[in-house]
Amino acid sequence: MATVSIILHKQRPRQDGSYPIRLRVTHKKERRYISLEMEDEIMYATEEEWDKINSPKAKGRYRDMKLQIAVYEQKAKQILIDLAAQNKQFTFNRLEEQFLEKRKEGTVKEMFETVIEELKQEKRIGTAQSYGNALNSIMVFKNKKAFSFPDVDLKFLKKYERHLRDKDLSINTIGIYMRSLRTMYNRAIKEGLVKQADYPFTHYKIPAKAGRKRALTHEGMKRIYDYPAIPATPQWYAKNYFLFSYLTQGMNFTDMAHLKCSNIIEGRICYERQKTSRTVGEITSFSIKITDQLANIMNQLRTDQRNPGDYLFPILQKGLTAEQEKNKVRQFVKTTNKWLNRIGKELEFPLKLTTYVARHSYATVLKHKGYSTSTIMESLGHKLEKTTQVYLDSLHESVLDEANENLL
Repeated sequence: MATVSIILHKQRPRQDGSYPIRLRVTHKKERRYISLEMEDEIMYATEEEWDKINSPKAKGRYRDMKLQIAVYEQKAKQILIDLAAQNKQFTFNRLEEQFLEKRKEGTVKEMFETVIEELKQEKRIGTAQSYGNALNSIMVFKNKKAFSFPDVDLKFLKKYERHLRDKDLSINTIGIYMRSLRTMYNRAIKEGLVKQADYPFTHYKIPAKAGRKRALTHEGMKRIYDYPAIPATPQWYAKNYFLFSYLTQGMNFTDMAHLKCSNIIEGRICYERQKTSRTVGEITSFSIKITDQLANIMNQLRTDQRNPGDYLFPILQKGLTAEQEKNKVRQFVKTTNKWLNRIGKELEFPLKLTTYVARHSYATVLKHKGYSTSTIMESLGHKLEKTTQVYLDSLHESVLDEANENLL
């Protein structure tokens, strides 16, 4: 839980040797400071004056300052109690807003910043960074001028999209930015900052690009398995991490990096998706049997450590912050993709070989073998069938191609 205290903030003294008296808010080793006022003026004090203010025998002006400081401290503590009682998540912005009794203006920038801060506290660093990129883009579009949600209408959305297209951004990136803005608008409606009747996305279609082919056939996967990579080389690691993902129901590489020895239970890999583990009510769990093929690959890749808390693979280390973990995984995926691309070119695959291909190929091979979409949906951990269908689009294309060749 966050803590508050009133301090003499001894960072930059004024010419008279005084320092600002501030409210210090501490939460998970992070600190923020809020200046305090008395009679519409910021409160300052020298070290000597600070001692007099805190003296049990404070008199005159010092006694008045002491009483005012006590009021501020109690107010901040009560806000924390109320947030907990209302089951609202603490954020620095939320406390400051209530402490200073700011009027909610519902600016888009403030909403983005609040959500980003919440995501960072939940250690959902990737999503926070994605929203941060969207916010930066929007503020460039608005020349860094603040604007509120009622300003976001159909005309705004179309103009913003043209702005993004003029910058030659990909359709996927444009879609990500627009969906981020839509998420903020939906939250603004829930918080009463804008009316549902003004919702501009009803008549606006977010750009989307048809998914390109990302799956290999069973034969293609066997060619990767047979690829003659020299042990302990970058190609060897890329190949085996790719195969490990494929053999573990298309395991995401972030989940792979976070696997620990404790996830190996009675011949199975049991884990929760990092993507959902911090989202209330949406945790996705897996229990995957360790086949002989999987065991062989896993034992070649894993570290020599065997303690329950040790990472299974040499990708992450203990003691990293959430941001450091995210950067490590991003570099791991980037390096793996670099060498997978080279392997794909050597094998003359018609698609660019990346980590995503393992997951899509798993779904496609299952479909070719006759498994239902609902079964594949469950194995991938999808909540909606339309999400699974994206993975199978390339399959339908190949089936149609084969059918068209046999029309007569």
